[in-house]
Amino acid sequence: VRVIPCAYQRRYLRWAPQDAGGGYKGEFSPIEVETGKLAGATQDSTGQWTIEGDELKDTRNHFVLALSESGSWQPALVSLTSTQIKKSKRWMSRIQGIELKDSNGRPFTPPSFSHVYTLKPVKEENSKGAWWGIEIELDSPVADAEAYAKAKAFHCSVASGDVEVQMPEPVIESAVDKEERF
Repeated sequence: VRVIPCAYQRRYLRWAPQDAGGGYKGEFSPIEVETGKLAGATQDSTGQWTIEGDELKDTRNHFVLALSESGSWQPALVSLTSTQIKKSKRWMSRIQGIELKDSNGRPFTPPSFSHVYTLKPVKEENSKGAWWGIEIELDSPVADAEAYAKAKAFHCSVASGDVEVQMPEPVIESAVDKEERF
């Protein structure tokens, strides 16, 4: 999938345990969780945050425009957590590491929505199991003025708080469904 990164937010998502029915129960800023402003939030020896028996999952949200099959750029959310946080950090470093020169030859860092990236699914595993992860590659500068304007507008909407993420309804999947997803 080709995407234009438009905005980034780090959040802690609150999830009920699976044995209690699971499900999304809200979100908090890292400042609320990590500075103790969130009453009842505790961190165990492994670094996992909990509140009232629910897990707080460190989540990196990348608001993007994704190129659809019809050739139009559509808003989407790439939400990375757990083993994918390192990839999110690398992506942010790559975005911030791009340097261009202005008409006077002075270097500057362009906005995140100046370049297109390709996202690919990649099979990963460790001693705890296997899963699908993501590979992120720099593709090219945004060449289409209309796509750039749409990305900039989406960036402004996210930054101003006009974009609100709605969590999808949980789906019960079999192990076969999970393997066939990609």
